[in-house]
Amino acid sequence: VYGAVGTALGSSPGPYVWLGGTDEGTEGTWRWHNGEPWVFESWAPDTGFGSEPNNSDGVEHYLEMGRTANSEWNDVSADSRNFFVCEFDPS
Repeated sequence: VYGAVGTALGSSPGPYVWLGGTDEGTEGTWRWHNGEPWVFESWAPDTGFGSEPNNSDGVEHYLEMGRTANSEWNDVSADSRNFFVCEFDPS
């Protein structure tokens, strides 16, 4: 799924998407909203402003994926305006 989302977004800078992850309950303990195990991460590396997740201003508790060459992850606040990715069971 991760690769498919990255491919769909492309590699030039642009929109970000919500992926359904949060550490709102316990800072630094990430979980998926659907309850699936947290077994993969792709946080953005340090680019001079600190690596992710960094909980900037103490309010960044939600996972977004950027449209970058490596589709890195970032933690952002709930008031960020992003597109979103939905998971559903077609059965």
